[in-house]
Amino acid sequence: MSLDFAQIEMSMSKKLAHLYDEREQKQMLYWMIEHITGKKKIELLSEKNWKLDEKYHNAFNSFIDRLAKKEPFQYILGYAPFMEHELKVSSDVLIPRPETEELVCWINESYGRTMPLKVVDVGTGSGCIAIALKDHFVNAEVKALDNSEKALEIVKENCIRTGLDVEIVHLDILSENISDQFDEMLDLVVSNPPYITDSELKNLNFSYEPRSALQVPDKEPLLFYKALLGLSLKKLKDGGKIFVECSEFHALDVLSLFKRGGMRNVELKKDMQGKNRMIRAEK
Repeated sequence: MSLDFAQIEMSMSKKLAHLYDEREQKQMLYWMIEHITGKKKIELLSEKNWKLDEKYHNAFNSFIDRLAKKEPFQYILGYAPFMEHELKVSSDVLIPRPETEELVCWINESYGRTMPLKVVDVGTGSGCIAIALKDHFVNAEVKALDNSEKALEIVKENCIRTGLDVEIVHLDILSENISDQFDEMLDLVVSNPPYITDSELKNLNFSYEPRSALQVPDKEPLLFYKALLGLSLKKLKDGGKIFVECSEFHALDVLSLFKRGGMRNVELKKDMQGKNRMIRAEK
């Protein structure tokens, strides 16, 4: 039996109303229908008598069941929007967030599009930052670093998906000889590193996302920022910059670390929610 839009919406609401508000449910429903049937939202709105064919019912029910278990919608779809692209994601990488788009926009505003920048994205995950920067800066050489081989496989697929050429490097930022791995001096280091402490993570719902990309010990909340500072001091050109995303709870500590470490023009920026979220510093 085919189901009309109202019936689908009601079925979804019965299982998900306690997890998502009405607006979120409707948005996910449009995405879900497009993913399953190929029918876009604009088409659904123009076809008053549209119905979901019975052959799609199992796929629809599977989506709903996974959402009811609090699995992120992007993992169910297998992709997530970021800037101008839809990037593949899986539980091996973090889901790109709007705050990270804000970080990329700040970088884009800081340089001319045709500058021949040498860029390193540390802890690249899905490659969202590296790919977005390569897309914007047409003459840039961009390297995407991560210590997860599974994450780097996702980056490779996203490079193919977008047609953008990013150099992929399997490397751990916490390794002692990290700066020795770069032959050339850099114009830009960017990172959205792990910054959620063990105790903070206990109160958050990140059960499906890779903890290694999120978590730092309670005693060392600045662990990755110290490594990024060391890399920047050794490998940034004079006047080169580092941009990082950070926790609102430790942003002032990161700011102080970079200032005490010898970086210049250290600036803290709030995100659209008014939270201290991004830092830029110059060597």
